[in-house]
Amino acid sequence: MTEQDSAQTEVMSPEQKLELLARQKEVNLAEWNNQDNWGGPKSMAVYFSKKDCRIWVPQHKPGMGYTVNLAHTGGVMWLVGICMGMILMMVALSIFVGDMLTRYVNMEM
Repeated sequence: MTEQDSAQTEVMSPEQKLELLARQKEVNLAEWNNQDNWGGPKSMAVYFSKKDCRIWVPQHKPGMGYTVNLAHTGGVMWLVGICMGMILMMVALSIFVGDMLTRYVNMEM
């Protein structure tokens, strides 16, 4: 939503805001159902839609969780953050395990 859109929603009546929200939900659902917005294998699908305002969208298969909408900056930031978090956890774990192995080997000698 642009600044102009947000300024317009501030002067809208509650009924107009509800109508706008309902239209956006319809757009989100139509974009989610459009197969052109999905890429990759079904189990690891990637979602990309600028018209869909959501950052987190449900996967096509029920119970498979959510995926990030990579058409939005927030979605890309979440993806980068998750990847960086996993890398940092692996580094921290390797340092911890390496330290424990070093202590164990030094105790044996």
